[in-house]
Amino acid sequence: MAVFGSPAEQDMLVDSFCGITGIQADRARNYLEAHVWNLETALSTYYDDNPGGHSPQVIQQLRSPVPKGADPKAGGYTNMKEMRMDQSKEMEKKKNEQFFAGGSDSSGQMIEGPPKPDLEDDIVTSTFKSAKEQGAESAEEYHRTAKNTDPGQFMGTGRRLGKSETEVSREIQGAPPPPKPKKFHLKFYKDGFTVDNGELRKFEDLGSKQFMMAISKGYIPDELVKEAGGQEVHLEMEDNREEIYTPSKPKLQPFGGSGQRLGSVAPEIKTNQPEPIPEVTTADTESNLPIINTSLPITTLQIRLADGTRLTQKFNHMHTIADLRLFISCKTTQTEKIFVIMTTFPNKELTDDSLTLYEANLLNAVVVQRFK
Repeated sequence: MAVFGSPAEQDMLVDSFCGITGIQADRARNYLEAHVWNLETALSTYYDDNPGGHSPQVIQQLRSPVPKGADPKAGGYTNMKEMRMDQSKEMEKKKNEQFFAGGSDSSGQMIEGPPKPDLEDDIVTSTFKSAKEQGAESAEEYHRTAKNTDPGQFMGTGRRLGKSETEVSREIQGAPPPPKPKKFHLKFYKDGFTVDNGELRKFEDLGSKQFMMAISKGYIPDELVKEAGGQEVHLEMEDNREEIYTPSKPKLQPFGGSGQRLGSVAPEIKTNQPEPIPEVTTADTESNLPIINTSLPITTLQIRLADGTRLTQKFNHMHTIADLRLFISCKTTQTEKIFVIMTTFPNKELTDDSLTLYEANLLNAVVVQRFK
């Protein structure tokens, strides 16, 4: 139990006592003098006399300097620096506000005052408080009020009776029912909040701050107004700040595809019958063959059809691409398909039917038929 006798040390203890309790210096000095300048026992007596205040807790009585060579941790911390380095970052964030009273780096007392306010907790608390000030009700009050509320006017259909025997009664439609309000469920957690069990929103995000600011001022956030599409909005808030948000497991969706039934009932198998191939007579084929003039230069072309057939045909140099196309048409079984004629190297489509084989540089060449 540390006792301080010098005037400087006494003044430091008085300042510490005033800083912790908020009382005047003369009252603080009286308490300290009554307890031989022991800050811990003086504070204990003060809070016994004033039970309405927050009672501080002594965290650690700092030791006097230990002899050289001894382990500092064996007899406690030797100074404030060692104690702070020994605490984790998480504990530093959550611990109560601390005061160092009297002595020097190696002696004195550490006093714990009221806990520091949590920023996120203050935001949520102020949001609930502002919502109540704007007329919000708790869930129990809301359901109790709704249960005792008059159901209102009749919303069904009635029938008006005639005034006489000859007058025909007619049906009268009641007033249309009011549209149901759009409900949103807002849940607050220790690390953020969710809307309708959606993704977690952090308190420190700019969008989250604007969202909660609107609620605290008595307004529905713009994103909820847009989603409601002009309907009345009911916002339900749930306080779960003692819990850390855990995402819900995804719901299993039933199989929505198609399948094949197994069993004795065999599925109907449809086969596409090939179209009959039109017969090509020898007379038609020979009439479309190119006429070779033996007195003129002759070249031989290799022709590869689209179905894999390979042909060899003689042409005069003066035969045109149109003659070559006509010959290939006669040799093709799928006459209804449009095809093109291409060279092999370089790979080039022959589009000008007026060119001769000589002009198209197709002498002794290989051409290929391709379907479009």
